[in-house]
Amino acid sequence: MRPSLHHNHRWRVRDHQCGQQGLDHESCTSRSPNTKLAFPQHVHTVPLHEANSIYLGRTYAYVAGGKVGLVILDITNPELAFIDQIYNAGGQIDDAQDVKLGITNVSQFAYDADGKNGLRVLQLTSPELPWNDGFSPRPNPCLIATRKLPKNGHALCVSRGVDRDRAVDESGNQIAVFGRVGARPLSRISRN
Repeated sequence: MRPSLHHNHRWRVRDHQCGQQGLDHESCTSRSPNTKLAFPQHVHTVPLHEANSIYLGRTYAYVAGGKVGLVILDITNPELAFIDQIYNAGGQIDDAQDVKLGITNVSQFAYDADGKNGLRVLQLTSPELPWNDGFSPRPNPCLIATRKLPKNGHALCVSRGVDRDRAVDESGNQIAVFGRVGARPLSRISRN
């Protein structure tokens, strides 16, 4: 039996909006994601030979695919998710066990626990690429570093990095500070 990953999202008809717009149940097709994450519903399966872990990043899911390498799924529409690309750095990534993402400045990186091969670092986006702008640019993976573990160790997992220190709204105004005791957004007085 081949393992597969399920992208769990539940959709429900927003009856209250249908009623407000004077539409009956049959003609109202407005859908929204369910906020009750305790009750996910299977909506689609993407068959994969091996799926050791998954990391969701905006409109893409990154799967540590074991022997095949890093599998990148397009999950823009979870009900029609598909394999966007498979990357193995010319056969070098052949034991992918776990993957996590991180962003430094304008570049996005994937950290891959590649089993017997150690830790692999892949650059997914770069400011040099013309399509790097926007909410979710298409990844263009490139192996940039490898670190073998001492004493023939195996890299089996990658810990999650620290989330951003601050959050901003669409206008660039700071709205929150994370992970610090007593932290708060900057007041108008403290910014001046």
